Amino acid sequence: MLPTAIAQPLTDAGVSVSLGLIVYLRGSLGASAGCAASLWHLFATSALGSDLRRIRIGGQVEWEPLSSDTLARAMWHLASPRKGRVYLHVQAADRERANELGCELADLVPTRGSERASWLLFRLPGTTPPQALLSLAKRIADEFPLWWGSGGYLVHPPLADREHAYNLIWAAAKRFWGLEIADPTLGTWDAPAGICSANWLTLLGNDLVAERMPAIAGA
Repeated sequence: MLPTAIAQPLTDAGVSVSLGLIVYLRGSLGASAGCAASLWHLFATSALGSDLRRIRIGGQVEWEPLSSDTLARAMWHLASPRKGRVYLHVQAADRERANELGCELADLVPTRGSERASWLLFRLPGTTPPQALLSLAKRIADEFPLWWGSGGYLVHPPLADREHAYNLIWAAAKRFWGLEIADPTLGTWDAPAGICSANWLTLLGNDLVAERMPAIAGA
């Protein structure tokens, strides 16, 4: 668990800290949409996701109660990409603000000729056994055609007063290695170029290894 002396100043500034995993897929989910939906559903209905209470689908501003009906609707949207869709974001969480537990997915297509990466994000409370995070990472690596991903302690800056939050995060990261800023909205532009960050767990997809690390791929 993250030491209180490091975590408390972040929490006081509205920065949530969690164990987590971010996985990027190069381009749109496309044919992998069904697999992504299956993994998302697996998490939401497992013991890890048992405290999830709220969900937002697409452009919703307000949260809805998480129920079998809203979860089924989310899965339908994820697994049935509409022609012409450029963006879909689905998010479930234990609470509406500063959530420790959650799962998110974003499906994106190229914008104005620039490649973008779709992504999955899983958050777990800091008290979660590391083995649970490792097991989740292994499951995703085995079943999902990821480009790359990373897992460990994730910090989630608030939308307001980000400059102050980033200063605190920078100071905390100097004292505790393994803090990663979770900002997949920004990462969606950088991730297609290659690995943007590393953490306790760093996942390399087969396509990334074959394209960027041919010596390893041929070993």
